[in-house]
Amino acid sequence: MDKKSTAAVKSVAGIWSRFLDIPVRIISPEAHLAAFGENILLITAAASSAGQKRLAQRLETAACPVFRLEPETDFTACRFANSDGGRFLLTDRLRHVRSDYLGAMLHLVFINTWHHVFPDKAKIVSEHFNRLGQTVLDLLDNTALKSQVSQSMAINRKYKTMFYIGPPVGVGFAWADKFDRTDGILMVPHLFGESAHGPLVTVDSKVEEKFIKLDDRKTMVLTFGEAQVDLWESEYLGGEKIDAFLKASPNDLPFEKKTPFFTEGSWYIPELLPDYDTTQDNLIVMDATHPRYFDQALDEISTFGCRYPQMILITQQAFLDERGKASLYRYPISSTIILPQIAGDPIPEMHLSFVMNMIGTEMVACV
Repeated sequence: MDKKSTAAVKSVAGIWSRFLDIPVRIISPEAHLAAFGENILLITAAASSAGQKRLAQRLETAACPVFRLEPETDFTACRFANSDGGRFLLTDRLRHVRSDYLGAMLHLVFINTWHHVFPDKAKIVSEHFNRLGQTVLDLLDNTALKSQVSQSMAINRKYKTMFYIGPPVGVGFAWADKFDRTDGILMVPHLFGESAHGPLVTVDSKVEEKFIKLDDRKTMVLTFGEAQVDLWESEYLGGEKIDAFLKASPNDLPFEKKTPFFTEGSWYIPELLPDYDTTQDNLIVMDATHPRYFDQALDEISTFGCRYPQMILITQQAFLDERGKASLYRYPISSTIILPQIAGDPIPEMHLSFVMNMIGTEMVACV
């Protein structure tokens, strides 16, 4: 599978494995298909003509029933090919969101199949999935969300490398495909649990060389200008002057997205020094949007927290109650992208991969 089809399959398989209460297992394209018997349905997905050709070669050894979801050669038509082993061909629509297109088709295949067995359950899931369109429209109209994305990318424009840390749902692969089409930044996805085995050591932990240190106000004004110092006092100190904060600094600051942090005997704010060399560091994007994987996201934040990363946190407004903020903002966060509630509710799991891919597309546009 290429990145687009991998992203689509991973975003769909876990959801339907739970709905159907039978294993929906993802196998490698290199797996020995001859081992699968007639009691296993093999669903194949391709998002490109090249992937389609590779799949055709692999399927020559398959003895099990096969359902093929793939592009029409050269993306010229959309039709059922009843004489070709259950192949459904997709047109060349939405060229730059093919993983979402393929993912939506997979959901519809499962929903329409379920209608024949459990029509009542399938109707509920179908109505739930069909609300995706309104979710997308609501987020496209959300200027605050778009501003958060653009601001997060603007303050990290100097970075050339970025790690996406998230759950096993395919978003990382979709993002990697999007960022591969740009020259601005190299993006590599990692799953929760992998950070301690590689990504963690790529984060520059030299805080004094990396972040703004709070010093006496006069010195900071001379260095950064009064307007900038005023802004930092407003954002990080609630309008309190730096000198007053340093003189009677609190033992327990509130857990908010804009909060100073204390380390190595000094107070800092998670703002990069103007002359910081970002080639010594990796930008971290932490996906804390999934309720099912929220605790794993918190573990990852704690793992990275000891090295003081430059981190973009993506989460849902529904998680930002007092308890949620105390967990998410226990360590410094450079910026936060907050997915708003839809009709007063969190964005549901079935919609999340599509929403996160929208965020990824907007981030790429800001590079």
